[in-house]
Amino acid sequence: MNRIILVGNGFDLAHGLRTSYSDFILWYLKNAFRSAYDNGNFNDALLSIECKPPRPVRFGNIQTVDELVELFYSTGILKLFQDKNLEIPNYLRPISNPFHTDCKVDFVKNILGKCHISNWVDIETTYYKALIDNLNLRRKTWDESLDQLQMAMKLMNELIATFLSEQAINKEIPDVYSLLKQPIFKDDVPSGDMIFDEDPVHSMVVSFNYTSTIEHYLTWGNPFSNIEVNHIHGQLNDPKNPIIFGYGDESDIHYKEMENWIEYGYFRFAKTFWYPKTSNYHKLVRFIESGPFQVLNFGHSLGVTDKTMLQRMLEHSHCKSIKIFYHENGQSNNFDNLLNNLSLIFRDKQAMRDKLVPFFQSSPLPQAT
Repeated sequence: MNRIILVGNGFDLAHGLRTSYSDFILWYLKNAFRSAYDNGNFNDALLSIECKPPRPVRFGNIQTVDELVELFYSTGILKLFQDKNLEIPNYLRPISNPFHTDCKVDFVKNILGKCHISNWVDIETTYYKALIDNLNLRRKTWDESLDQLQMAMKLMNELIATFLSEQAINKEIPDVYSLLKQPIFKDDVPSGDMIFDEDPVHSMVVSFNYTSTIEHYLTWGNPFSNIEVNHIHGQLNDPKNPIIFGYGDESDIHYKEMENWIEYGYFRFAKTFWYPKTSNYHKLVRFIESGPFQVLNFGHSLGVTDKTMLQRMLEHSHCKSIKIFYHENGQSNNFDNLLNNLSLIFRDKQAMRDKLVPFFQSSPLPQAT
């Protein structure tokens, strides 16, 4: 039996990389407000920021722009995005807000409104909802906001690549080696296809990350000759494997309606239109069709923005077992959240129950210490 290992952003987070959605947004905002403070203004496809003179040397007890952004980021960054003076906490007064700020599109405002509580998949989901809003408006009247939305999403892609290029793994997690060497346990395959535990014949890492964290484990120490890596959504600094960032649920009713307006560019960031740019998707399909396999999940959210691909994989008759390595934080874990997401992928709920390895047979994804 073969094995597919899904690798998502949770895998990078487990290694201490600051690659969460909130980390990215905070990084961007610091750069934007710092530029506005230094130059008097900042302007791109997402935000417009003006620093009104006179520039304060410090903000009460806050001494830098970065600290000011962090303060309001932790309580809701939208407080910085209003025309009137910011309501400054008592301990910061009498300093007023020197920034005049504006979000170019509602998509950006919606992201900022929940930036400190969301994760990567929420950017894609928020973008898709913005497309739906535009579609509803287009039914009634001509609207040029789609171009602004697509320009914002294009810049978001570029910014993400720059942000992630600054991240680097600095330590390995020994227990990850153990997981990669772990056999396929017969008790994890309820179909009865296995009599004994056995090592996978071939393994494919399907990485939804743009980073190369997983490759370190395939080159450090004793390399794994039977594991190949498929960066299905592209890889940093690789023009031959461009980053794919958008949405991928073609079963949604709004997606089908967008096909009636295809000439207006609704599918510019649809994943289906990006997969043909490389051979990655076909490599995955060939692996799926080659024979029975088990799926391990290392930090993928199992979100609907990858629904079409995950359906192709998980509902296939060759998929015999799905084992989730969940994130554990103290007394709580996200197993139930992942299970909820999985239920949105499976059309056949009985098949999902048959394939999913029970919680007590799974374990937390190892974390860097």
